[in-house]
Amino acid sequence: EEGSEEDGDSTGSEGGEGGSEEEGSEEWVPPAMSRFTFFARRPFHPGRLHKLLKRGRLDGVVRSCGIIWVATHPEDAISWSQVGNALDLSPGEPWLHATLPVDQWPVAVPAWASAAEHGDRRIELGMVGMDADEEAVRAELRRALVTRAEFELGAEAWQEWEDKVSPSSAAQRKQRDDSTSDDDQSAEDDQSAEDDQSADDDVAPAVDPKLLA
Repeated sequence: EEGSEEDGDSTGSEGGEGGSEEEGSEEWVPPAMSRFTFFARRPFHPGRLHKLLKRGRLDGVVRSCGIIWVATHPEDAISWSQVGNALDLSPGEPWLHATLPVDQWPVAVPAWASAAEHGDRRIELGMVGMDADEEAVRAELRRALVTRAEFELGAEAWQEWEDKVSPSSAAQRKQRDDSTSDDDQSAEDDQSAEDDQSADDDVAPAVDPKLLA
């Protein structure tokens, strides 16, 4: 029995320094990689999406891409591409519902889209995470959607909301700025050409914002 105790003491003293070193350095655990998706048939609210994006990347998400639907941008999908802290929102393809009758849609379109009020409009994102809490990420994205009550208001009401995220919004602001500048220049030209009866009265139509989106 004494030998057993001495053996125990001896073992403890021999491994004492090594044991303290092991206690002082935690074993490295590689991050867990995951792949998951987010899908929604309600659009993002532009204001809430703007706030979400201002906070930075989604926690634990290192790469994400797909298409999104923003309530104030009904004509086209918006392409979402994120790598690390860099996120790009760019104009995507027009929604089928905005361009073609249902009977001309490709057969590969899901059945739910042809029957839905807003057609194939949707949010569909694929994500790669590192130690990401998938449900927390999805919950954060869901909070940026329009509420069910807001969804019932319809697309016409949505157009009254401020939009700082859709690519077309920047184009529309640029168009308004250009239009104001053109109006000022036009006033000067009208004054200088007041007596010129041969002036060309044909004015090119304003550029359709859809073409700039």
